[in-house]
Amino acid sequence: MRHGHGEALMPMIDAAMREAGLAATQLDAVAVSVGPGGFTGIRVGLAAARGIALAAGARLVGVTSFAAVATAIAPARAQGAALLVALDSRRADLYVQMFDGNGEPLGEPHSVLPAGLAAWVETQAAAVPLAIAGDAADAALAALSGRPGIAIVPDSSPDARGVLAAAQALLARGEGEDARATGPLYLRPPDVTAPARPRPPRPAASRFRIASLPLYAAEPLALLHRACFPDDPWDAAAMARVLSLAGCFGYLAWEDEAPTGFVLARDLGDECEILSLGVVPARRGRGIGARLLQAGLAEAQRRGIASAVLEVAADNSAARRLYARLGFVQVGYRPRYYRRADGTADALILRLNVVRSMTSA
Repeated sequence: MRHGHGEALMPMIDAAMREAGLAATQLDAVAVSVGPGGFTGIRVGLAAARGIALAAGARLVGVTSFAAVATAIAPARAQGAALLVALDSRRADLYVQMFDGNGEPLGEPHSVLPAGLAAWVETQAAAVPLAIAGDAADAALAALSGRPGIAIVPDSSPDARGVLAAAQALLARGEGEDARATGPLYLRPPDVTAPARPRPPRPAASRFRIASLPLYAAEPLALLHRACFPDDPWDAAAMARVLSLAGCFGYLAWEDEAPTGFVLARDLGDECEILSLGVVPARRGRGIGARLLQAGLAEAQRRGIASAVLEVAADNSAARRLYARLGFVQVGYRPRYYRRADGTADALILRLNVVRSMTSA
């Protein structure tokens, strides 16, 4: 069958057993073709045979399709002639195996293209009469058209009778139950394409927002400050004092439901002081600090503030690049202002013309 093996096989076996009047427990052996042949047919046949043999306590005998053909035609073919069994691969190549005059295999089965068949046969059985059998006998004969003395064995496709005859011969010699003899015989890889490795799903776009900073959230803001500045954190008491200063305002950056940065500023009338700006390390390099600072500067402009001032550590090159890009210029410095695990760092004092900066932005 070309298709539908799984659906047809078990009902056919059941019908044959009923017609023979046999119960499964009466089976002594189960013979099965191990191939070569269609991949699906081989798998279905082997699975069914193994299941039946296991359930019935019967011996399992594996027979190649080549042996099934060679054994079935043995009484009809001329003695002394070598036998080429050629089977249809359903592709351009042929499945072939050579047998000697006594029906014993000469070497292993092969997959051979028709153009190379003559050379392969010469290596197996040169200068002897040759018979060809199997369902691809005509194709093999055409490929060997230059060789004289070839006989075709008609009606020699592999079938269940050949499997039965070959299995009986194996059992008579005490063979056929080796585990290797009941494995599938494949002479080429299956025509399948391995599935592409699945791509990891794209992470869902995070929901980013900037919101006004609540001035009563000293404790959570202190935790965020510690995450941003582990070397010199503000504790909750210090944060509470800052938030209580007159004119204090600020913004929080959120990704989904997690705070990722903050800016704290103070309105001094004609000037705005940026008290602190931080982004958690895992989210740095994404422009969050710039967006927070721009939000603070926009609020300063709405309040009519002319300039903004801030301090930055001299060793904080990323922050210094950000402030320079926004137009901040250095107007002073404080030596040894910031504490570090291995010492201190100078503070640079920077100023920005808010009106000019926000107009150009």
